[in-house]
Amino acid sequence: MVRSLGETQADGLLLIANAVDTVHLIRQAHRQGLQQTLIGVTWAATEQFIELGGRTVEGFNVTQFFNREDTSQAYLAFREAYRNRFRQEPGFASVAAYDATLATLTALQQRSKEKNLKQAMLAAGPYQGVQEKWNFDRFGDAERKAYVTEVRDGRFVVVK
Repeated sequence: MVRSLGETQADGLLLIANAVDTVHLIRQAHRQGLQQTLIGVTWAATEQFIELGGRTVEGFNVTQFFNREDTSQAYLAFREAYRNRFRQEPGFASVAAYDATLATLTALQQRSKEKNLKQAMLAAGPYQGVQEKWNFDRFGDAERKAYVTEVRDGRFVVVK
């Protein structure tokens, strides 16, 4: 599969896979000598990705809805509480789960008998999350700021 992708004239390849599979695909791309830019998705942007990929994933680009370099008081407090409780850094799933829980609790508090939970969640926003205000679109997808990151020195760094 990687070989056939490398034979295309595409400028870049978007890898839609989890962290483990993305690392394997990147390794195969390097072995095949692919020159295209490799880009990943939020699903791969975990701390496990960096651990498994090591130097192989340096320079890899991932768009995600989470900024590990956030210096806001809300995020720093969340990060400290998370590290104290779980003895590790929070990742995108931690922030998304926290924000989703707050949104659900807010909607449950504001819900009327005429609305089911989904309707209440769509109506109750925007929600103040750990890093930003966000809301659901009409399809129920989260509308959040996207960050383009690059793996540099074993970390996800926001690039402009």
